[in-house]
Amino acid sequence: MSIKEVYNELSKRDLTLADFKAIVELKNQCIMEMNQEYLYLCDIMIVDLYINENLLDDALNITLKNINGIDSIVFKKLYVSFLERAIYIFIQKKNFKSAYRYADMKRKAIDLENIDEVNRWYLEMAYIFAELNQKDKALLNLKAILSNYPNDTLKALTLSNITKLYIDQKQIAEAKNSLNDCITLVYKLDDEEGITYCEYLNAKLHILENNYKLAKQSFQ
Repeated sequence: MSIKEVYNELSKRDLTLADFKAIVELKNQCIMEMNQEYLYLCDIMIVDLYINENLLDDALNITLKNINGIDSIVFKKLYVSFLERAIYIFIQKKNFKSAYRYADMKRKAIDLENIDEVNRWYLEMAYIFAELNQKDKALLNLKAILSNYPNDTLKALTLSNITKLYIDQKQIAEAKNSLNDCITLVYKLDDEEGITYCEYLNAKLHILENNYKLAKQSFQ
């Protein structure tokens, strides 16, 4: 099988550590055939496998090695993919200053005409600023997504994050408005997880208003 065929076959699996040997064998084939692109793709596959297994230090080591070694011009999309994984790992490790640094590197690398890429960057920055307790900056990034033609799934996620920030800051009226918009959207999408989270946010709003009876009903 060709490198591409083996890679595509592996990509279809829910990879576990049992697949590690197969990925390494594919990496060796990439080295022999001097296929740098798929060599990077194999490393991304390993990073994702490690993340799924919660082996964050191992995932980070491979990610940073590739960020430092890759030609960010020739392999721009792969470079951005490694940056996104670095951001995610640092957020999971609660190292938000490092996450911010790599998010800033990503901003300089992405295509600013690509709406999806830009919106993903806004979302990452919103998470980072929220964790750094810079809620106003987090809100600005989330509102930037709403102004940048998000798809409905991203819009619902963004509205739920905005609602959460408003609740944290006890801005009840604003939270109600964004939550109502979010509820309409998650029902339109038939998003069960989104509906459940909206019910949770609604309960938190009722608690803020000292309406514990309605809060209890929201959780039921």
